[in-house]
Amino acid sequence: MGNITALSESLWRHHHQRNQTISLGIIDCPKLIGELPRQLSSLQRLEIGGCHKLVLPNGQLGIFQGDVKQFSSLSVLKISWMENLKELCRELNKLASPEYLEIYNCGFILPFPMSYLPASLKTLVCDTCRNLELESETWQSGSLESLGLNGCRSLKALSLGSFHILTEISPSNCTKLEQMEALLPSLRYLSIYDCPEIEYFSEEGLPSGIQSLVKLCSKKNLKMLSCSGLGNLTSLENLKISFCIRLLSLPED
Repeated sequence: MGNITALSESLWRHHHQRNQTISLGIIDCPKLIGELPRQLSSLQRLEIGGCHKLVLPNGQLGIFQGDVKQFSSLSVLKISWMENLKELCRELNKLASPEYLEIYNCGFILPFPMSYLPASLKTLVCDTCRNLELESETWQSGSLESLGLNGCRSLKALSLGSFHILTEISPSNCTKLEQMEALLPSLRYLSIYDCPEIEYFSEEGLPSGIQSLVKLCSKKNLKMLSCSGLGNLTSLENLKISFCIRLLSLPED
């Protein structure tokens, strides 16, 4: 599909009359330009990858400029291999029903306020976004349950106090991540892998309700797990600690 330059509106209308499209994937169409067809009110899943010309000169994805009512049923959005994507547009937070957003290998995407994201979002996955930082101080999310971060090498701190029902966090290969603050009581699953700059958690320690798995893999700097970090994990069922070569001791209590 590498030579496709546009999606024919007339062809799309003919197809749409016979079948209401609920899933659309546009992958590896580097010459494709313009906007998506308008008949997308039934669309539930949208995946766009490797379509570099769909990114506008301002670094935003053009399909979400202006009226987004055509995406009224959209619940899953995946954006991948868009190296020239620099910014998520504000119109994303006007989408009514997205629950899952994945951004993969968009290496130049800049720090963005979490307020740009839809309020309905339950899962956010950012993978191999080298410049990504999350600005969450002013965003009050009542929906986000799962946050996955991999290869976000500019990310230095996670302040999670505004994610009131977050149950799962899994940062990995975030080589500059130093602190994780305000881990909320709702947290049930924590996985940290190859985040070598993490030395400690906040004074509040780890939430006592963690039950399924705590996996701490920090190859260099993790030195201490306080009593408030482990001793109060009354619901803990599975604990794995590996590659923590500077960790001296575990709490006795």
